[in-house]
Amino acid sequence: MDRNILTTKRLTVIPASNEETEKMIAEADAELAEAYRMMLNGSREHPESRLFYTPWMIFLRDEPGKRIGDICFKGLEENGETEIGYGMEPGFEGKGYMTEAVGACIGWAFTQPGVRAVTAETAPDNGASKRILAKFSFTEYGQGEEGPRFRLERPARLFASHPVFPVPDIEKTAEFYREKMGFTRVDYRSAAEPHICLYRDGTEIILTDSHGRAVVPNRVLYGYGGDAYFITDGQETLEAEFRENGVKIAVPLRTSDYHNREFAVEDCDGRMLYFGIKQK
Repeated sequence: MDRNILTTKRLTVIPASNEETEKMIAEADAELAEAYRMMLNGSREHPESRLFYTPWMIFLRDEPGKRIGDICFKGLEENGETEIGYGMEPGFEGKGYMTEAVGACIGWAFTQPGVRAVTAETAPDNGASKRILAKFSFTEYGQGEEGPRFRLERPARLFASHPVFPVPDIEKTAEFYREKMGFTRVDYRSAAEPHICLYRDGTEIILTDSHGRAVVPNRVLYGYGGDAYFITDGQETLEAEFRENGVKIAVPLRTSDYHNREFAVEDCDGRMLYFGIKQK
């Protein structure tokens, strides 16, 4: 089956199949087994949205098959909220792994239709969990059964652009966007039309294989122009982030003669990507 595989710098995060969840139930202690059983029941009862019920398994990239923890969502409410929970295997805490995994799963959730906010609940003395939520700017808003509750609204920094980029080296390009530009990748390499989706906030880039053909940017073909335009009201923050990550800034932040406040970067294939918005 096609799997929504999320990739970070050190991890892969993969939603468990029903069979994998059954195995996790068999290997867990009584309390954890009951939690996995509830996830399995939710996956079976809501097959159309099972990714919001099944456990997402966290693996080390450099040790394939080494599962170090899990993340789960607790369904998707009618108001657009989904609650996230997570746990790490002993010996892997304090290394930033869970922060990477939570970030990837939050990024995925905010690309899904109808998701307006991600919530979480922690035990009052769980400082590590609270620190993870703080890194993603969750805000505390009340008390739950186990302790304080936190909420993160769906961000809207990038939106309204979904380009398809044929590329000569799909793996190289996917990793460039993940490492340098903060996108989360989801692989569909086994699909009838193999591709990789890249997500950030409310936007998506689809990479397809150009089968060795060179990429020719618009400015080379026509003498000017970009290859994609991302609408954003966070130009200053994004330009600083990309510059710090070593992305080539092809056009520094400016107000154009067509009244857009924008900047442009050049990706690893030579494409020119603009980020900006029309000024009032």
